[in-house]
Amino acid sequence: MVSKFVFHFYYLIIIYIYLYSPPFKFVPVNLVSFFVVLVMFFFVTNEKFIRKLFSYYRVELAILFLIASYILFLIVIGHEFYFGFVLSVSGFFVLLASFFLVFLIGNECQSNKYIFFKFLVVAASIASFTAIAMLINQDLTYYVRNDILKFDFDINRYQLHRGFGLSNELLFSFTIVQSICIIILLEYRLYNWMLTLVLIVVLLASILVNARIGLAPVLIYFSLKLGQLFLKQDLRFYLIVILVLFFSFFLDYFFRGGSSVDSLIFYQFISFFAELLSIFGMGSDSLSEGQLGALFGRMFYFPDTALSFLFGTGVNVFYLEGESSDVGWVILLNYGGFFLCLAIFIWILMLSFYNHSPESLLFRLTIFLSFFIVMFKGLLWSVKPGLAVLVIVLVALRYFERRHKGIKS
Repeated sequence: MVSKFVFHFYYLIIIYIYLYSPPFKFVPVNLVSFFVVLVMFFFVTNEKFIRKLFSYYRVELAILFLIASYILFLIVIGHEFYFGFVLSVSGFFVLLASFFLVFLIGNECQSNKYIFFKFLVVAASIASFTAIAMLINQDLTYYVRNDILKFDFDINRYQLHRGFGLSNELLFSFTIVQSICIIILLEYRLYNWMLTLVLIVVLLASILVNARIGLAPVLIYFSLKLGQLFLKQDLRFYLIVILVLFFSFFLDYFFRGGSSVDSLIFYQFISFFAELLSIFGMGSDSLSEGQLGALFGRMFYFPDTALSFLFGTGVNVFYLEGESSDVGWVILLNYGGFFLCLAIFIWILMLSFYNHSPESLLFRLTIFLSFFIVMFKGLLWSVKPGLAVLVIVLVALRYFERRHKGIKS
């Protein structure tokens, strides 16, 4: 009993470090570095692990190899070595590390995905309670930010009302982890309804006090759930509604002669989405004034030439003076072109839908859409909490589905 508790506590610490990678001051390097060593040691010493990894993910690994080879070429052209290196290894690391954790803990918990998901939820709950404690206690917040974490000076000065918790990327992808764990609680009912409700409230609180982009996966999940309920009715009715809406947009654009951007279908949807986000305080009444307006205005642009659009420029526009952009897809498009964006899109598509059981389709579709949409807010394709949680959930779903079916590698 004691040994089981010790092992579970050990697994919980590992999962927390992998998901959140808190930048402690007393650790000279990022905690992810220790995790890399651990995973690589396990990789080269465990033949069964290697065999299963290539059995489950040969297609995804092949795509990652092509991405890394292409980025190596871009590094030579643009001389952005560090950024290119991060882009090339991010997919490899999160896939290997996620499979390592699922493989290690999955065998320990008799291939029970509910036990594994409980580890994720408990880790997220600890992160949430820490965030709330820091929000309530200003002395604790000051101590953590100044003595425990390598906290950014600008955040300390200008973002005192946000950035609560022991994690990396508190103002962006930290909240994606919390949101995915809310969906896990709703999808799998790991606990009784009262504890589930308390945990959801706590997780939501940690999102709201840090970055409300974390609400995106939850909103996507509920939208898909609503759509699922509609589809159980007469499908023809909803097809007719979609066709009428599309035809209305087309007529609107045709009679305007295509001269007004307001008539574009994409802009219509963005306008609606901006109004929805303004309810949560994430935007404003005007697209040009809100955060979404900045993302789809000044920060949303394409490379100058057709060649640069296809193959990229090898330049990281996040730090480009005068033309910087936070938009993940814009950063990737300008750095590696359309082909790099397409390769990453195909990779997350394969990871989400290839070789899975249909029972988890809605959850996997939520993760896929979350990656695609959140990438308009910031760069998720990096070793950070957002990508880590999306990949580990997809890996866990495929692993436990295959084990449940008795599929041998």
